Amino acid sequence: MTLWRELAPRLAGGERLSYEESRRVMAEIMAGELGEIGLASYLSMVALRGVGVAELRGLADEMRSVAKPIDLPERVVDIVGTGGDKANTVNISTMAALVIAAAGYPVVKHGNRASTSACGSADLLEELGVDLDMRSSGIIASFRAADIAFLFANKFHPSMRHAARVRRDLGFPTAFNILGPLTNPVRPVASAVGVARQDAAPLVAGVFRERGSSAFVFRGLEVGLDELSPVEKAQVWVVGGGEIAELVVDPASILGLPRCTVEELRGGAAAHNATVAREVFSGAEGPVRDAVGMNAAIGMMAGHAAGLPGPLAEMGLVADWFSEESFAGGLRAAYEIAQVTLASGAVEKTLSNWVEVSRSA
Repeated sequence: MTLWRELAPRLAGGERLSYEESRRVMAEIMAGELGEIGLASYLSMVALRGVGVAELRGLADEMRSVAKPIDLPERVVDIVGTGGDKANTVNISTMAALVIAAAGYPVVKHGNRASTSACGSADLLEELGVDLDMRSSGIIASFRAADIAFLFANKFHPSMRHAARVRRDLGFPTAFNILGPLTNPVRPVASAVGVARQDAAPLVAGVFRERGSSAFVFRGLEVGLDELSPVEKAQVWVVGGGEIAELVVDPASILGLPRCTVEELRGGAAAHNATVAREVFSGAEGPVRDAVGMNAAIGMMAGHAAGLPGPLAEMGLVADWFSEESFAGGLRAAYEIAQVTLASGAVEKTLSNWVEVSRSA
């Protein structure tokens, strides 16, 4: 009996798979052995009853295990959003990644081209001048020069091609839509992850907890943006030491910033978003800069919680952010670092170094 014939009746009956069973299913998917009908059935049944933490971790761990390897350190930060909030904002987490790196926390960002918006992280970086066709040696060289690297998901997860057509044709979100932030090939010790779907955010946090990682998982409470913003309050899951604390915070209020509308954060095609990014990096103020600072701050907090050296450690700040009060204190300190970094021109220099090395690598 094949694996699918063994598991399909149990899934149809509403059972959850174990971690190991989920990994075995993903191994067959990555090898192209499940077939389109089997894959469509699997994804549909799991979507109908909801994926569990162990199942999601099994999928993510197997996908990560067959990713293309690269010799980059694990002691880095990743900041990423799942997408799917349908707000079409500018690339806030990608801009924040550059601020985090310029502030002194090494970043290895995992991302892709746009799927639910007009401009994904890969599209923006390409428009800013980063060469996405670099070989692994070039990515490593750019990381050494600028403290930041980008792992283009299409290149590092070639086995996902076996699922592409089925995912597109199903036309509804599945467990695969939230795998991106969980499958960075370098296995970063610190992650800041925006998750649009209310049902998915605690699952993502649960996977990080089971892995023993340091992470912040967050989503907007009213609009449901997959990032911190001046638009709305946010749910935040603080993950560390095998524990999770769920907080409700108001970033704008904590930082003394004015509210803004989603329209003020709205993005467009890559050329437009790149213009916005350059303006922010060169000192433009307003809601986009505020949002970028918020997300850079939470990324730095994740790095500090994982024990990475940097400005927060130099301040002697204790990374105990499991209460709303302590989280607010950390956010204020890290946000100030983000603003100083932007004002200093360090972000423009980081981007310039990255582009230069990527083109010569």
